[in-house]
Amino acid sequence: MDGDACLGSRHTRSLVAPDWSVTDSLILVNEMSTIDGDYLNALSSYQKWNVIAHNCTKLDVVRTLNQCRRKWESLLDDYGRIVEYKAQLSHDPY
Repeated sequence: MDGDACLGSRHTRSLVAPDWSVTDSLILVNEMSTIDGDYLNALSSYQKWNVIAHNCTKLDVVRTLNQCRRKWESLLDDYGRIVEYKAQLSHDPY
């Protein structure tokens, strides 16, 4: 059996969930900002993430709505940790 025959049954992380570049992440943040500003209470969560994933795909960031949602949650978590860390400092390092 050659390596290509096994490809269908084994997926690497890059095939299932491609890594997010900084540019990809910025596109997601921009799309989230646009959707939250334009449709804050008009869309369900599913509709919002579906629109965001569709808009990201049009900008060559091909991800599912669940991948977009998980990345956004990860970015929010990272941001929260930074804010918490800065609050614990006696002075602003920036």
